[in-house]
Amino acid sequence: MEAVVKLPLLEHLEVSYCSLSEEDFLKAAGQSCPNLKTLKLNSEPQFKPDDDEALAIAETMPGLTPPPAFLGTD
Repeated sequence: MEAVVKLPLLEHLEVSYCSLSEEDFLKAAGQSCPNLKTLKLNSEPQFKPDDDEALAIAETMPGLTPPPAFLGTD
């Protein structure tokens, strides 16, 4: 998370198997990277995005196009 907050011009982010809290990471990335246009999350197969993750994305990443991809989910 320390790296992403230091990259305010970041437009594309792909995260694989992050051990951080998904919600906390997403909030930090969205608040720190206002130019973010794409987001890909590669997670464990059992990870299912919940309302907290969806809300963190909606509140902090309004410029995403298309909606974020959650890879590794069924």
